[in-house]
Amino acid sequence: MEFHEVPEIENDQQIELPTDAPPFPPLDSMLNLFSWYIRYFCRQPVVDCRGYSVEFRGEDFVHLVKLLDKFGKEPRNRAETIRKIKAGEFRMFNGSSRFPPNFSASRAKELGCALSLIKSPEMIVPNWQPLGKANPGEAYIKNFGKGERRRYRVLICGIAGRRRFPVTLFPRQRDFPLTRSRLSCIHKRKGRSKAASSLHIMSLDGGLAGVDTCVLLNMMHLRLK
Repeated sequence: MEFHEVPEIENDQQIELPTDAPPFPPLDSMLNLFSWYIRYFCRQPVVDCRGYSVEFRGEDFVHLVKLLDKFGKEPRNRAETIRKIKAGEFRMFNGSSRFPPNFSASRAKELGCALSLIKSPEMIVPNWQPLGKANPGEAYIKNFGKGERRRYRVLICGIAGRRRFPVTLFPRQRDFPLTRSRLSCIHKRKGRSKAASSLHIMSLDGGLAGVDTCVLLNMMHLRLK
């Protein structure tokens, strides 16, 4: 799937930021950024519009903000990386003329959209990415653009019964190329009914046509269980 470069969230004049987003901390300490993530995302119960628990985990902070080690790679041992952050051994580096930063400031700021994405998404579809931790998984999608502008944010979550576990969040400006045939393949592969496919297609291709989003998503889930 092709993605386009998008402006950083605070520099994008065509985006409507959620008014209830957690206040973002100064980018001067990795421990402060991690503490902000724990306070607003991990310790407070988060429930989506279907009543499902969405549980942010401490170790997923590593991927959500794209931490990098001294070799420029994402640390494989997330538990050890979190231990180093808490101990003050993994410090924030915002980059220099010679070396890149050891985290993504834009990815961290995108988290400000996460709660709005979960509580009032425009659509929830099966995760179309074949690799990663969210298989099976779902994608929460919402357009934060002003007027006719498209400024989508996508939150990918793993599934465990009625619980969801966020693993990554990214921006996208184009519409989603989830065609009727592609959705049909997704549902055939997972043994799901044609009725479920049609509900997904309605939410993606035909708009909601005045149907309450949460009602539609609850209908979809009854078919997708």
